[in-house]
Amino acid sequence: MIVRVPANDPTLATPPLRRADGDSLRGLAAPVSPIASDARCYKALDLFAADPTLLAVPVVDEHGAPVGLLNRFTFRQALSGADGQRLVLAAVADLMNASPLVADEDTSIDLVAEALADDRQRHFFDGFIVTRGGRYIGVGTGQTVMRRLIERRQAVLFHVTHHDALTGLPNRQLFEDRLSQALARGRRSGRPAGLLCIDVDRLKDVNQTFGHAVADRLLGSFAERLAGVVREQDTVARLSGDKFAVLLAEMQQAASAEVVARKVLEACRRPHQIDGHELSLSCSIGISVYPDDAESKGDLLRAASDAVHAAKQVRHTWARYTQSMHRPASAMPLAFSSVRRALEAGHLTVHYQPQVRLADGAVTGVEALVRWVDPERGLMSTIDLIRAAEETGLIVPLSEHVMRVAMRDALQWRSASGAQIALAVNISGVQFRGGGLVPMVSRLLEESGFPPDALVLEITESTAMQSTSSALSALDDLRALGIRMAVDDFGTGYSSLSRLHRLPVDAVKIDRSFVQGLGASGNTAVIAKTIVTMAHSLGLKVTAEGVEQRCELDALAGYGCDEAQGFLLSVPLDATLLSKFLDGPEALEGKIPSAPARRA
Repeated sequence: MIVRVPANDPTLATPPLRRADGDSLRGLAAPVSPIASDARCYKALDLFAADPTLLAVPVVDEHGAPVGLLNRFTFRQALSGADGQRLVLAAVADLMNASPLVADEDTSIDLVAEALADDRQRHFFDGFIVTRGGRYIGVGTGQTVMRRLIERRQAVLFHVTHHDALTGLPNRQLFEDRLSQALARGRRSGRPAGLLCIDVDRLKDVNQTFGHAVADRLLGSFAERLAGVVREQDTVARLSGDKFAVLLAEMQQAASAEVVARKVLEACRRPHQIDGHELSLSCSIGISVYPDDAESKGDLLRAASDAVHAAKQVRHTWARYTQSMHRPASAMPLAFSSVRRALEAGHLTVHYQPQVRLADGAVTGVEALVRWVDPERGLMSTIDLIRAAEETGLIVPLSEHVMRVAMRDALQWRSASGAQIALAVNISGVQFRGGGLVPMVSRLLEESGFPPDALVLEITESTAMQSTSSALSALDDLRALGIRMAVDDFGTGYSSLSRLHRLPVDAVKIDRSFVQGLGASGNTAVIAKTIVTMAHSLGLKVTAEGVEQRCELDALAGYGCDEAQGFLLSVPLDATLLSKFLDGPEALEGKIPSAPARRA
């Protein structure tokens, strides 16, 4: 456990715990000047007066070893009391916390975070003392520990979401981002960039003959060879099952792309030894070059795709894009017309995912989620819908449609069943910053008669943290209407504790990435517990999203989390099914710790 050092009694003190399982405290300690334990309190008072941001002053003995911590608020409170004048001349040792958290700089950051989260907030704001060889070197805070944990978690999440699980190569999303960066560098330097789109031929035959496991290992072997024929500054990516791409940044000349294509064909041609089988692959390569063939990312990708199509007519060859290879654009309608048609034709529906109070299992609210069902293509991606709406300027009518439908449905539930549930609706960052949000919400509330205090508008953490003065004014105006505000995806945006405290919000939602695996992953548990602790200290309600396992729900309840939503409790339901769910949510029985399911 983390050491609490007794004051002025080295015989009782235990050396600080030293453990360096991965990330440690090294570099996290702020070099706050310490004060001697026999110094007079007025000296500490001067230190606090000189630095308004100083939360605690470390206290050390004559050897530089930590013996206590002086909290700013409890210290000033003591001095403002009846004995204040006397205490100003007293020794610091009389008012300090004689059992602070102390850890060596090599201590695991996870170990410290667990102690901060498990200690009933006692040390979260005071912070802790960091030592080197038993001597004081600085003070750490709960916020710095949380930031490091989130940054580390973010790095893992970034890799998972931007790399292919089978090959470890960048996926399409990361590849397109790097392609955009390469084109920007090419515009500045005037040097060409090359794009190779690669289709592996007849991979389906390997699947059918040897099975998926062998085919997967064959793709892994091919990916390694691809990475071996390019420069360090180039990017090799897996775009989909049998499709790869190579980005050649700032080439000396356009012909360099053809040289790389020949190397890829040669690497592909050499037999691969997989599970005792000697397997061969062939591939077709399409080449496009910036700026000769196209100057934008989309056009360059389309040109390479057209070149691949030409190369596949021959197989196991490469083809450089020419105008004669140009194929008509996809039959897919433009994003603007697609979204507009979906709105006008009624192809958009609203589903609702229940939010459940963990203390007693009551359904306290629902989150409105838009669904796009195209009559020809079936269920469409909601992420693509939102992105297209934002890019085409249709996010405002889309959001208004969702909010109007959701208010109508929620009023019917409240009238029919008496369920006083809240309605949560997501607000796009584009809309939030664009103006017009407050009048629209105000108009919808007036038209529908929906109670403002039952409406919760959710904005992402990144939107909240980057809010301009006009956006903050909109938040204040929404709160003035009686509407509640929640910060969605909390934990992913490196929130500042002080900034969050100043935002006019009522709740935070723990991002699903910090919920997955709770009860089994110590790192995730530390972050989730810390978020709950921090939010509660600011008087904010906490909802966890993406709960899919019972162990996650039990862990959240143990941390004191207020509410949860996720597939374990209920999938998103249409209005009719949700009405039945509210009449008797038997699906929740036995899932909420020590409480039956019921309506709020």
